[in-house]
Amino acid sequence: MADPRDTAKNQPDGQSKYRQKYLDHIKEACLMDDDFFQVCFQNDTACTQLVLRIIMQKEDLRVISAQTQYTITNLEGHSVRLDVYATDSSGIQYDIEIQNSNKGALPRRARYNSSLIDGKMLLPNHDYRLLPETYVIFITQNDVLEKGLPICHIDRHISETGDAFDDGSHIIYVNTGFTDDSPLGKLMYDFRCTEPKQMNYALLATKTGHFKYEDKGVNDMCDFLEELRQEGRKEAEEEAKAAIAQAKAETAEANKRTAEANERTAEAKNEAAEAKSQVAEANKQVAEANQQVAAALAKATAVKNALKMLMSGKLTLDEIAEYTNLSLDEVKEYAAITSAAK
Repeated sequence: MADPRDTAKNQPDGQSKYRQKYLDHIKEACLMDDDFFQVCFQNDTACTQLVLRIIMQKEDLRVISAQTQYTITNLEGHSVRLDVYATDSSGIQYDIEIQNSNKGALPRRARYNSSLIDGKMLLPNHDYRLLPETYVIFITQNDVLEKGLPICHIDRHISETGDAFDDGSHIIYVNTGFTDDSPLGKLMYDFRCTEPKQMNYALLATKTGHFKYEDKGVNDMCDFLEELRQEGRKEAEEEAKAAIAQAKAETAEANKRTAEANERTAEAKNEAAEAKSQVAEANKQVAEANQQVAAALAKATAVKNALKMLMSGKLTLDEIAEYTNLSLDEVKEYAAITSAAK
């Protein structure tokens, strides 16, 4: 049988422009690729059960439901989309996250996912003891916690005594970098393996092989990748529209602030011009006052000198008027005063 991944000619070409890229991606994909994992594990309780039995080391663990890309909406904050949300026969809830970047597996993200699962499970007015046990499991490309271990279990404890604080919430980090002969090591090898024929677990090999080799599986995978591309394009368009709208709003706000600033500048200029005019008027009044004071001082000096001259009796009234710049009538008036004084 021809490998459907090696040619795009024998498949429907609804996405002919991108189909060969999809086929190339499928060929190199492994379960650590989010899109490939999502399709392979879509509502698959058997594959989810296999993974949880190995990670939890419980051979009798039975998964009764498994949903991929399960969204928990937070109306007042950040919503989350869980890669796999599963429930076992004991009612324990599991969030399995595939993370290739350290940023995507931050400890506080695990805390947040756990809190939203709790918020979803507890109904109003219900007893807190009804909260189920929960596990947030990160399967990571790298040793995110940098402990050099294949698996790390995080549980709360009382610092002073070291006793467990049994609140029912657990976090597990699984490092796919460890691929030894243990059940967990073999599972992590399978998660990074691109060739189903080389996988350790037949169930995973069969499931991944379906989407890598069989026509229907390959076509379904291509359709899924096309849907992702269309969704990505739609999201990009919506983000672009939102960005343009925000830019327009910010520009309008900036223009508004600029207009207000220009208005304030014009008002300031008018106030400055008015103040300048008032200063000029004040300076004019000061100059006039100075002139009046100078004239008064000059007049007082002239009168003083005229009185001295009149008292001396050596000059005529005309001569005194000429020397002091007083009018003859003024000199005569002062002469009468001095005569009365003598």
